[in-house]
Amino acid sequence: AREEAANLTAELAALVESRQYINDTVGDEILLSLAALADWMILPQRLNWHFEDYFQQATVNPLETISPDNRQDTNVLWTGPDLYFRFARLYTLQLGARYGNFYYEETAGDNQRLAGYARAIRRLSPDGELYLHGERMHADYDHPGATDVLGITIRDFDRTDAYVGYRWSSILTELLLEGGYSRIERDGAEAVDEPLARLTLRRALPREGETGLRLSSQLTEGGGRLLASSGGRFDVDPHSTAVSQDIALERYAELFYFSRWRGVGTDIRAFWRDEDYQESVFDEEAAGVALHIGYPFAPAWVGRLFGRYEHVDFGLIDRKDRRGVLGIGAFHRLSRRITIDFELRDEWQDSNAAGHDFNEIIALVELRYGDRPSWAPTR
Repeated sequence: AREEAANLTAELAALVESRQYINDTVGDEILLSLAALADWMILPQRLNWHFEDYFQQATVNPLETISPDNRQDTNVLWTGPDLYFRFARLYTLQLGARYGNFYYEETAGDNQRLAGYARAIRRLSPDGELYLHGERMHADYDHPGATDVLGITIRDFDRTDAYVGYRWSSILTELLLEGGYSRIERDGAEAVDEPLARLTLRRALPREGETGLRLSSQLTEGGGRLLASSGGRFDVDPHSTAVSQDIALERYAELFYFSRWRGVGTDIRAFWRDEDYQESVFDEEAAGVALHIGYPFAPAWVGRLFGRYEHVDFGLIDRKDRRGVLGIGAFHRLSRRITIDFELRDEWQDSNAAGHDFNEIIALVELRYGDRPSWAPTR
């Protein structure tokens, strides 16, 4: 559901899923996922209230094969006000505060967070702006000093981010460039300091096409990833091995391309990711490609073919995984708001570590009301 009004923008996506296991080795399941995002402009151009909430499933042990016994509910609430002060026509000052509540059903990662930020913006032209951003956040865990499932000590921490950014856009091109520094001060452990850098470049192509590049190097941590997922996949990604409660330096690169020719939509991306953890020995480097092709073969029918391949190297523990997914599907629009979706996919992992191989074949029938939000990627 989507609401667009003069003072309110809101999106809501929810999924109720029934999983039937045909070999009777585990019990059938009913799963629920929810993603909500809203901005309420209380005073136009002066005071805004921001709200996010994501309820979804995650693995208990990210290094074990996904199964009903290795899955837990998680929820993140992130909300707070934004104040805007405009000076003349070229300068804007934004001040904001956030409260966060992070919940894990099984693991000891529950925490509350308080954050505040300030951003000074200078409009350089109708198409470009320069800004300076500073942010401070405190994370208070319910069980500090406990260890998570991987033996990592859970610590309260304070995080500070400061960076300068430049944003420019035209009819065909969008550019975002940010650079600065991050510092995380952990109770009972040394502080972590690392540069912060992000680059996003998009270029429009003929026939509704688009190509671009994303580069980033930044500090990440488990709760932040849960919030940044923005709902993400509504089911657990069996290929995700992110350690939940540790601090990591994450470097990421992605090259993407999209085109539509004679009704055929082609989406291709290649990516590389490197994660260096502070305490965990599960540092990983991953590289892969993903492809999605969609074709309208009838007025109300669209077929699709998709695949993904990824190679992951856990260098410190001498483990290497090859992961993949291949699937076909079709969806039929029953009415303007109701769509039925059929899908068959095969997800697998081949590892040199004993006990970490899996092959999961999934047949899916999905009845959907409304449009899938842009921030909630397809499964």
